[in-house]
Amino acid sequence: MVAVGILDFFQWLTVLHGTGLGSVLGCVCGLSKLVGVGPYEDLHRAMIHGFQYVYGPILGLNGDILRMFIGCGEATAGIGLILGLWMDVLGWLGYGDFQDFTRGLIIIASMGLLGEMGVAAVVHHSLADRDDDSDDDSVNEDYPYGDKVKFGPPLGDGKSIELKWLPFCYAIQLTLFAVIRAVGFCPHNPWIQTLCVLLSISLLVLAGFVVLSRNELGLHRREIEHHLIKLDREQAEMGGILI
Repeated sequence: MVAVGILDFFQWLTVLHGTGLGSVLGCVCGLSKLVGVGPYEDLHRAMIHGFQYVYGPILGLNGDILRMFIGCGEATAGIGLILGLWMDVLGWLGYGDFQDFTRGLIIIASMGLLGEMGVAAVVHHSLADRDDDSDDDSVNEDYPYGDKVKFGPPLGDGKSIELKWLPFCYAIQLTLFAVIRAVGFCPHNPWIQTLCVLLSISLLVLAGFVVLSRNELGLHRREIEHHLIKLDREQAEMGGILI
């Protein structure tokens, strides 16, 4: 019988967990923002509408540029996370600076995705926050965005979750993943450690800047209400939600 150490256990735990996170956030969320063919066709169309008329305006940013920027970041970080984790655990990186560099990139990628999920959580919370003092009679008062959204297949069994909490759940998972990797599998080279810390902090600062700038540059929810309703209908037709 082969004995499994505690570090081996947590390394394989982060490999499997990171593979799932990379697959969802990189191969699905990221690529669907960039690619509009094949299985991504319907999702990409909803992404274009969502970023151009909802997510971009509420953050005060150009929706198309924001979609491509986030899509490239998610795809690169997610796919890179999968490759880096498996190459590390299978011993294909050897030992030394190259392994340290890859392990540093794994932490940086997870922190970048963490910052992005934090911004997404703030955006969806803002979209779900009704303005009861609004005097705009054209707004549909029965509009249910952010109340309950059902999962699509294979979880389409009646379960539902508040939309605003879904990115927050991913943020918690990414935080736990990053903490485990930083404690047990961090780079040993001090220069790579410094680079990893600085880049991770810069990504979180960038995410915080986007959240703060929303108050100055972004549109109010009621100004994009009709586009928001259309986005919700497109999400319902796909059987899922956009992150």
